[in-house]
Amino acid sequence: MTFLIILLIALVVFIAVININALRIKTPELNTSMKSKSIEVNTDLAAENLAKMIRCKTVSSKDEAKVDKSEFEKFRSLLQELYPSVYARSEKEDIAGGLLFRIKGKSSSSPSVLMAHFDVVPVDAEKWSADPFGGEKRDGFLWGRGTLDTKCSLFGIMESAEALLDAGFVPENDIYLSFGCNEEIAGDCAPTIVKTLKERGISPAFVLDEGGTILSGSSKYFPHDIAVVGIAEKGPMDVELTVKGESGHSSQPPVHTAVGMLAKDISKIENRQFPMKMNYAVKAMFKAIAPHTPYVGKLILGNLWCFSPLIKVFCKRNKTAAALFRTSMAFTQLEGSKGANVLPAEAKAIVNIRLSEGETPASAIEHMRKAANDPELSFRIVNYSNPTPCAKASGKYWDAIADSIDRNFTNTVVSPYLMMGGTDSRFFNEIATEIYKFAPTLTGGGLLKTIHSNDERIRIDNIEPLIGFYTDLMKKL
Repeated sequence: MTFLIILLIALVVFIAVININALRIKTPELNTSMKSKSIEVNTDLAAENLAKMIRCKTVSSKDEAKVDKSEFEKFRSLLQELYPSVYARSEKEDIAGGLLFRIKGKSSSSPSVLMAHFDVVPVDAEKWSADPFGGEKRDGFLWGRGTLDTKCSLFGIMESAEALLDAGFVPENDIYLSFGCNEEIAGDCAPTIVKTLKERGISPAFVLDEGGTILSGSSKYFPHDIAVVGIAEKGPMDVELTVKGESGHSSQPPVHTAVGMLAKDISKIENRQFPMKMNYAVKAMFKAIAPHTPYVGKLILGNLWCFSPLIKVFCKRNKTAAALFRTSMAFTQLEGSKGANVLPAEAKAIVNIRLSEGETPASAIEHMRKAANDPELSFRIVNYSNPTPCAKASGKYWDAIADSIDRNFTNTVVSPYLMMGGTDSRFFNEIATEIYKFAPTLTGGGLLKTIHSNDERIRIDNIEPLIGFYTDLMKKL
């Protein structure tokens, strides 16, 4: 009887605690109407400027023979034509094919860097509904490769800088505009720009690159748009797995060939995924989202100490959500013998891993080694980058991003998140700490899926707030 009384008291206390924590979460008012404009935008003219950029076929490739360098030069010349004030009133350098501008501020003590890249991935034109390099304006959209990734950001930055400089604007601190030419192939442009800045003793106080976007509210439980701002990136890593086998003619095979043994190892590794962890970026995301959820959402997200196991179980069902919580792995390449009737002396596979916060190449390999439990399986790291440190989801620069979003987009919640892909900004971790990944683009209605795919396009009504965002942001730097 005493035990039941204690259990009942504990249950009452538990219910009281989780409800008190939920009640402490206040729902802030969102901006429901456009605030006073920081800049007047001629949308038709601006859209045509972006269209001209799209018409430059700046497709990058690891095979230099496939790169049309004249298109890249055409793009650089176009920028000078479109934005004469930026060229006349800032210091401009060509670095490793990319561009670096310095807009001199009243001080050089806390410089900022606004980033984008002007190279794009290849297209399969036959699968597009419009010319991928036509810059066509149709059905309320501007169509073309690079409209979302990321000529749009470069365009927005340059449009804002041009208008501000024409108005006599002088920033409080130096602002650098860093535009890469080979981000899509993980090229040397961004690292060279970082090296140049480091040699000059320049340590940016703030860096903003591509990354998150503005997603549409997808349910009655969360009807608001959400601007996801990356505060960290996973670390990409490729590992080669090899199993030795018995070579010879396939007419006299052993019971298990090298391919068969490797397939068994891969299956065991895939069946033992990396553990789910509640990292800082995910916690910060839940903290930002919680105030805008129904009471049950506040109850769960306001008590992560209790409900995190339940959240992890729920998120395991969704590949995107699961990838936020864990180091992910995907087997992407396999190699056996060169002939259908030849037993391979060895079989190889490549696994692409995205390292989460706290994971290292050594710990990731050890996890796979234990999962396979095969002494004949060997591992070789092909390449890797460590996961980046997390920027703060608070403070001057976070608030500058959030306020610039709030001033230019309505009914939008601003939330931190973890970048699962890679950006050029990861190289800036060598000289900076407050590095954020966000482009003010509306990617609801399936637009997000067009990046690196077919029918990439940007909403024309996105152009004015996109420029407004960068204008407001520059004023705060």
